[in-house]
Amino acid sequence: MKEQEKQKKLLDYLNTIGYAVKVVASKAGEPDIHFCFNGKFIAIEVKKSSKINPSKLQEFKMSKIRQNGGIAFKASSIEEVKQQLALVKNW
Repeated sequence: MKEQEKQKKLLDYLNTIGYAVKVVASKAGEPDIHFCFNGKFIAIEVKKSSKINPSKLQEFKMSKIRQNGGIAFKASSIEEVKQQLALVKNW
């Protein structure tokens, strides 16, 4: 499945449980999806495979989000997102 298709499926799912938007940014390295859930700001970098890692710039941007109290992670499936969100519910 293409990355754009994964993003669409993830957005559809995320919008059933919170508020999610696809980021269309001119800034390189910005995570693909911004999501508000359980009172938390979450950024998700979508990859077409769990074996693909974010670029150094993407990692840097996600680390800045984490440093400022947000949550940021990469995901390639709804299952991976659900695993991460289960951790968020406990924070």
